[in-house]
Amino acid sequence: MEQLNPGRIRKHIKQLKQREQEYFYYLGQLAFQAGEQGKLDDPGMLEAYRVLKDIQVQIPQWEVSLEQLKAAKQAVDRGGEEPVLIFDDLTSEPVEVDFRGSIEDVLAKLERPAGGAAPAERVESAPRGPGRPRLGVVAREVTLLPRHWEWLNSQPGSASVTTRKLVEDAPRARRGKDAVRPAQDATFRFMSAMAGNLPGFEEAARALYARDPERFERHMDPWPRDIRDHVRKISGAVWG
Repeated sequence: MEQLNPGRIRKHIKQLKQREQEYFYYLGQLAFQAGEQGKLDDPGMLEAYRVLKDIQVQIPQWEVSLEQLKAAKQAVDRGGEEPVLIFDDLTSEPVEVDFRGSIEDVLAKLERPAGGAAPAERVESAPRGPGRPRLGVVAREVTLLPRHWEWLNSQPGSASVTTRKLVEDAPRARRGKDAVRPAQDATFRFMSAMAGNLPGFEEAARALYARDPERFERHMDPWPRDIRDHVRKISGAVWG
């Protein structure tokens, strides 16, 4: 899933909902065609289904992010001794937000590039008609040995569909191993900011890098529930 950039929340929700409708229509077309041909395992339909499901997962996540930003604005407006901290959802790096003005002002400033004017958004003159939605693919030349082409041609679906599936599956096969260190660093970064002065922090940090979940949970147990819940969320890849 794409990283939740606060500066693109509203725009991205709108784009995702538009793509969701396009894929609903496209899947309907594919399902009808596959049914007419007696093959509901059509690769094109399965690919569109995967994209649609991913879009449907992303929409509520972006909407939650928008609500959290509004809640942070309300907390700032109420005042208080403690600062409001916002972290990047992927890396736990702090995100600087200018909360001056209304919530619309805050969102507009986030959507504006640093040091520049607000970007001009491209507005489509008319809604897209029926047909295959844009998949965002880029055409490039690929050179393969004859046996590779023979294998691709023997697979169900087009060579492009099969190649995309292979490319998507390869990172998943290594995702567990490759994601451990970034997840450890992101978790430690958040823990340091939010729990650095809490009891058990140092032992929890050692357990994090030792990949000892039981010891990690034990030393994290006295912490506030919200901090524990977020730490569990961002450290998931550490434990495999």
